[in-house]
Amino acid sequence: DKMVELPLVSVVIPIYNVEKYLKDSINSVLKQTYENVEIILVDDGSPDGCPAICDEYEENYDNVRVLHKENGGLSDARNCGIDMSKGEYIFFLDSDDLMLPDAISKMLEIAKKNDNDVVLSTCYMQTAEKNNKVELRHHFLKDSYYNNPIEFAVNVIIGAGRAWRASGVLYSAELVKENKCKFPKGRISEDIVFNLEIFQFAYRIGFYEKPSINCLKRSGSITTTFHKDFFDTILYIDDKVKDFLNNADMDEQLLNKKRNSLFCRNTIIYMAEAAKNNEKNIYASILKNERFREAMRSDIETPYFSKRVLGFGIRVFHKMLQLHMYNLTYLLMKLI
Repeated sequence: DKMVELPLVSVVIPIYNVEKYLKDSINSVLKQTYENVEIILVDDGSPDGCPAICDEYEENYDNVRVLHKENGGLSDARNCGIDMSKGEYIFFLDSDDLMLPDAISKMLEIAKKNDNDVVLSTCYMQTAEKNNKVELRHHFLKDSYYNNPIEFAVNVIIGAGRAWRASGVLYSAELVKENKCKFPKGRISEDIVFNLEIFQFAYRIGFYEKPSINCLKRSGSITTTFHKDFFDTILYIDDKVKDFLNNADMDEQLLNKKRNSLFCRNTIIYMAEAAKNNEKNIYASILKNERFREAMRSDIETPYFSKRVLGFGIRVFHKMLQLHMYNLTYLLMKLI
């Protein structure tokens, strides 16, 4: 009877080639203080021992469900998890990360108390695999707690370049499914596209001022690999941002500044990565891109980073590029 009274929460875990980490990730969900949880394990054609691990958990736990599918990428796996979910809320967890014990109970309490469609954790724990160093990282600061989804998306996701992460967030399943919100297949940085779509339809968002997950920082992961064609993804994100802002009833000049700030932030970070990897041709081709040249002519906001020097560095590189100091900027990016 008690379980019937508690809303069901679906935890979706996409899985590919993470045999070393998977059991700890699943166990962190099983150890939640909140009781009414279903765990959806989406085996995305994993070539290691993950499929057998998934089957083992499904056999031993009534609240674990497994889908084995051909490899289709992270977005496709999450979308399959959405379709399988039966819960009133959905929570995405990456298969090499851990959920902290009180995450669901505390975030659900906030959602119910304030009628929130989405509850965002304002921070997260990060553990470095190479030395087990644990740090508390903030997604954004308290002055960014906008309950209005459009204001939050404009000022935080776009303006400050933060809150992209879909994992560690509690979403209303009704909001996700009724508006057919899905992750874009075959894309890197799919989370920002999903969240922009979510916030376009959400009514109210809430904030959990503690970490909901402990993220493992490991070499070789998607986020730590240099992608030679990532500028195409930056342009794709900019198109999605433009579409979102076209429906935002706010000052057009302000919205353009927010859009240019995100585009320049993303591009400068990528140019720096290209320089570090001795990809001068990529760096040079970006300089010729008309969208980049247009955005660079405008002033931008300082993006938020836990280490403020990073935001300052982007402002410096932006100014140097505005002054056409291309070779010097490239050399500095290689050195810093």
